[in-house]
Amino acid sequence: MKWHLAIVLILFIENILYSTPSMKHTTSFLDPNVMVIDEKNYIGKITKDFNFITEDGSTNSIKNFTKGKPTIILPIFFNCTTGCPLTLHSTLNSIQNIKRDFSLLVLSFDYNDTLQTMKEFKELHSRNYKDPRVKYAILTKDSLNNFTNSTGFKFFFSVRDNTFVHTLVLIFLSPEGKITRYLLGSNPKEGNISLALAEASISKFSINSIIDLAFLVCYSYDIKTRQYLINPTIIFGSIGIILVGITVTISIILSRRRTE
Repeated sequence: MKWHLAIVLILFIENILYSTPSMKHTTSFLDPNVMVIDEKNYIGKITKDFNFITEDGSTNSIKNFTKGKPTIILPIFFNCTTGCPLTLHSTLNSIQNIKRDFSLLVLSFDYNDTLQTMKEFKELHSRNYKDPRVKYAILTKDSLNNFTNSTGFKFFFSVRDNTFVHTLVLIFLSPEGKITRYLLGSNPKEGNISLALAEASISKFSINSIIDLAFLVCYSYDIKTRQYLINPTIIFGSIGIILVGITVTISIILSRRRTE
């Protein structure tokens, strides 16, 4: 009798196991398009004011911080060991020879960062850079939405990898806090940064801004290549002017020879 009960129990359990759908292996992946900033929707707009904690422990606002000069924001988190240090190092190298008054705000969007993690990150990755234009800060928790909503910056926390996934970008602001340009990628070039700063500066009238405006006429930002390229209109226009000048000069010379 006991054997019969055992056999019935085994058959019952076996029936349940085989009738239960098996776990299917699903491939998960990150669509890079979800991290793309809709630049056209943000460039030209004033950022909402947001607060951050600076190296001395005081709180500042972006509205106050940008007064008088253009600002570059590099959004990172201080526990990062890959893309953030790489982008910072490339940016610091690229701005060394740019002789312009501006600020680079290395801003952590992880409100769990502390003054200690900030200090450790700075010491580890930028100890050899003594540029007073470079400032480090941590976004306050209550300002996170203002920052992301008004700049289009995107990130999320990957539980599996125990890290943040985010866009590598430099965000350029005018002295009024208006977004003027995004430079994407971990290796921003000196020429692109210099031209982006010129764009951010022309709203403030000065001799330098006039020079910047004249210089920017020769270049335009190409959204496909993410580079500033020489404006083709200027090239063909210059060629046309040169050809006209040559034609006029030849005509004058020939006219004089006929009259002699």
